Amino acid sequence: MSPNNHSKILCVRYKDHIELRNAYPKFYFDPHEREAIGWLSYETDEIIYLTFDHSIEPLPFEAPESGMVILKSDIVQMKEVK
Repeated sequence: MSPNNHSKILCVRYKDHIELRNAYPKFYFDPHEREAIGWLSYETDEIIYLTFDHSIEPLPFEAPESGMVILKSDIVQMKEVK
């Protein structure tokens, strides 16, 4: 992975995966699109890691940031926010 040090803010529309629990799968056959905004923290040929919350000053026993991994194959649209 290549770190990007939160240099870009992105708006990403992507196809979401659905976990079914006690639900009828026939209602969930179509992929749903979601949207996320955050800093591009890491990127490979297959994924992006979008950070949407991070500490300014590290706190004890805290991971430094929160975010999500999105498969590039599931990205519908990606725009830089300026």
